[in-house]
Amino acid sequence: MPKGLSSERIDCPCPLDPRFPPEVQFDLLVEGSSLDKLARQGDLIRCVDIERSRVRIENGDIVVIERSRGEALELLGKRVLKQCDQVELWSESNHEFWREPVIRKDQDSGIRIVAKVLYAYRKR
Repeated sequence: MPKGLSSERIDCPCPLDPRFPPEVQFDLLVEGSSLDKLARQGDLIRCVDIERSRVRIENGDIVVIERSRGEALELLGKRVLKQCDQVELWSESNHEFWREPVIRKDQDSGIRIVAKVLYAYRKR
């Protein structure tokens, strides 16, 4: 199965976003093809912690979700599409595996939005 994002936060010399305090910003390593329209495997994405920053998630934002799969947790990057009483989370991928959206209804306990993606950074 294709991977999503590394669960390990990376220390990176990526530029900080001046809109947010440094302590709420972090980087994740892209593993696999779930975000290949935005970032390739091995790229980093700069994120801002949702809880600590209190940033609002808007329709069209790219976010990091945490989803439980039995005993394991996975992190995935998804684009937010709000519709009535539910949120659809779509992959930014060209890969067939990621074509179906994740549907998050009111306070779905298996899915949690943990960060907003600010930008992708390609390591040289």
